[in-house]
Amino acid sequence: MIKHSPHFKSHFEIVKAVFNNLPSEMTLVIREHPLYINKYNKELYNFIAKNDIVVENNIAINTALENSDVVIVNNSTVGIEAIAKYKTVVVLGNAFYDNSFVCLKLKAKDDLRILLKQALQHQVDKTAINKFISYLYKTILLDGSINAKDLNSSREIANRLIANL
Repeated sequence: MIKHSPHFKSHFEIVKAVFNNLPSEMTLVIREHPLYINKYNKELYNFIAKNDIVVENNIAINTALENSDVVIVNNSTVGIEAIAKYKTVVVLGNAFYDNSFVCLKLKAKDDLRILLKQALQHQVDKTAINKFISYLYKTILLDGSINAKDLNSSREIANRLIANL
């Protein structure tokens, strides 16, 4: 949170700022990180309840993304998944994919209201997204999962680290 979030110090601050700057035609739906469901601070949950904000943790991420017009992330990998589905993505923090050709990035906290309004009219550039995704797969992303049984991605990480010694 601290390293990748120049504008916010907590998840509560993010939710409050987004909610308070949301255009009237937008509805905020929150999806908690699967490892932190019901584990954020009480202040966040009180704010959610007080403002009737929807928390949706029970549908598949692909379904949630398909049902979204705009996806707002701090720096989550959900952002790259949404970009790959040609969704408008607003990045509030620093993420490896916060490229202006594929998403909208918050540069100053005071610009959040304007950025969220802009997100409603934003037209994604599918060609730019396709090029960007291709670039990521060829240069940065690794096949597999950190907890896969074959450990291919873990071996690749180790090999890259050793090569850079």
